[in-house]
Amino acid sequence: MTAPDRRERYAAALYTTLEVSPFHTPWEHLGPLRRAVWYARAEAAMAIADSEQAMVRTERDDARRLVNELACPTCKGSGLDPDDEGDWDGGVGRHNPNTIGPCPTCMGDRTRQGSAR
Repeated sequence: MTAPDRRERYAAALYTTLEVSPFHTPWEHLGPLRRAVWYARAEAAMAIADSEQAMVRTERDDARRLVNELACPTCKGSGLDPDDEGDWDGGVGRHNPNTIGPCPTCMGDRTRQGSAR
């Protein structure tokens, strides 16, 4: 979505929050000056939404970084033995991933602290 399209959607959505009256002009029929007021409001709303999204992304990235720092280096935080393919299941002719044992380093704890046991 382009920035003008996004601004148009925000402005139209904000405009629809007005109470409907017999004198309410539909968005499509608003003149350029009245639309400019709603575009300014839309840009303010978009700036707030963008800053909130940036904050959420930063928190998510920080959480991922922390998880990666704390993760067991052997299993990389999965808690599963990377060398265990699982038990052979002859019925389907492949290894069953649900039977993989715990990581030998962290014993399934998934963290570096678990590897200190």
